[in-house]
Amino acid sequence: MSSTGSSTDSTYFPRLLRCMKIGNTTAFMPMANLTDRVGRRKIAYLSQIVFAACVLAAVLTPPAHPEFLLVYSLLSGIGSTMEVGWNAFIQEYIPLELRGRWSGVSTMATALMGIPAPIIGGLIWDVNPDYLWWIGFVYYLLLAIPLMMRIPERQKEAVVEGK
Repeated sequence: MSSTGSSTDSTYFPRLLRCMKIGNTTAFMPMANLTDRVGRRKIAYLSQIVFAACVLAAVLTPPAHPEFLLVYSLLSGIGSTMEVGWNAFIQEYIPLELRGRWSGVSTMATALMGIPAPIIGGLIWDVNPDYLWWIGFVYYLLLAIPLMMRIPERQKEAVVEGK
């Protein structure tokens, strides 16, 4: 960051990305170990709460203190490592014979959303850029977390050898 601390400094955005990557790479292995120890479901829930908190922190960052965004980026990188718990949880929950289909359908749905997303985002941006952050926060708070909590516990199936 420049000596003035300006968020318009051309090196500021790369620094945000660097903080996110530092958080991601330093926390990945410890988070994977924690996921195995604590449980995938708990870490999956925690990841959504961390993401919601990071979005809220970004929205509420005062313009006079853009350095707070560096902290947000670091925490966001750490939070993204928690996806290890969610991805493992989904793979454990989906029956083995449906995992390939699930992977294809979920990847296709995500990719298809990438087509209208920039247009919709641009329209929202024209109304008020802050709405993009608030929509993400409301999504985590009212949709993602409650839906995750509705997923029933699944009993592990016995592994039959020779099958």
